[in-house]
Amino acid sequence: MKTVQLWFLQLISFCGLIEASSDALVPKESNLTDYVLARQKRHQLIYENGGTIRLVVGPVMATQLEDPGVTWRSLVYYYTLHFGGYTLPSAPLYPWDKWETIYARSLQKQIQQLDSMPEDDTRVFAYAALERYMDQVSDGVQGRGHECLMRNICENAQIHQHVGIMAELVNILLTPGKALLDEDYKEAYAAGLGGVDCLIQFKKCPRGASILDEFIIDANDV
Repeated sequence: MKTVQLWFLQLISFCGLIEASSDALVPKESNLTDYVLARQKRHQLIYENGGTIRLVVGPVMATQLEDPGVTWRSLVYYYTLHFGGYTLPSAPLYPWDKWETIYARSLQKQIQQLDSMPEDDTRVFAYAALERYMDQVSDGVQGRGHECLMRNICENAQIHQHVGIMAELVNILLTPGKALLDEDYKEAYAAGLGGVDCLIQFKKCPRGASILDEFIIDANDV
């Protein structure tokens, strides 16, 4: 009977140990929140101001003693110079975070300089020179130079192939692009792209009245 009671007591103790170990490994639902918070606090531990780095330089010189028989005794002189004293950061530092604002400020300054650059008025000067010259050679007909230049711009917009270096240069000259020009030139270029008859649209400038007509060859005449 005593053997049975002793075995029963050992069984109860063993069950208690199993329950306690299970609580330690897998906490109960009531203690689950505290268990998770404890683990989070352990992982978020940060040691602030944990160290200092500095450069220490100095010579060390031994001193000759008068009693050389004593081998266990020695004397040295040393001087040290400490340079800097940088506290190691507790958070990581990345170079791109430090210089990001500087690079962004420099890029913004370059963009502002590009925006403030004056417009290239080369095409404006070339158009004014061509119109003035064509007015002088048109037997005194005022305004024909402007009309002929717009007709040439219109006809150039309808040319799909420019052969030779001179044709490419004339194409660049007669393409208004985004330059600060009068809307008349841009409208003439748009009319040419639309397929209008440039001789009818600009009838004040007949064929041969413009000095640029010799660079344009009509495919129907070939």
